[in-house]
Amino acid sequence: EHSEGFRYTVSYTVDKTKQTGIPEEIIREFRSEDRDPRELAMQLGLGEDWEAVPTGNNRWKITAPNGKIFTSKKAALAAISSSSQEPLSNKDDGDPPWRTTDHEYLGRLVKWTQEHAVTARRKITVEQIGRVAGWISESDVDKAGEPGFISEKT
Repeated sequence: EHSEGFRYTVSYTVDKTKQTGIPEEIIREFRSEDRDPRELAMQLGLGEDWEAVPTGNNRWKITAPNGKIFTSKKAALAAISSSSQEPLSNKDDGDPPWRTTDHEYLGRLVKWTQEHAVTARRKITVEQIGRVAGWISESDVDKAGEPGFISEKT
């Protein structure tokens, strides 16, 4: 009895409700209260003690652990970058070794965006945010004498 097209099950975490077997065009519109502010802050790379609530038009209400409020992701991420972060260890473990000192990008937040094909006609964009915790030198080799890292982009 379903018309052509995909059918979805949508879970709304805040009010613990679920819609099942619905076409994309009638999925309930996103409401900011459907997202946990702490979980959303973690997805943005802000940390577990932060809270983030979208206010529309790419604007945010982001609350730092000390109570300071930011209205943009950029300002909140800049505040994190400029504040002192927990020190990184000096270990160079692994094969090849991961260096954890002496690089300008250590401790900085980075964003990696990729497009993935969900179906032959539908693609989604996945954005990942993380903190640089180590690096491999151009001269590092593994136990077999092979280069520690080979870029597929350059």
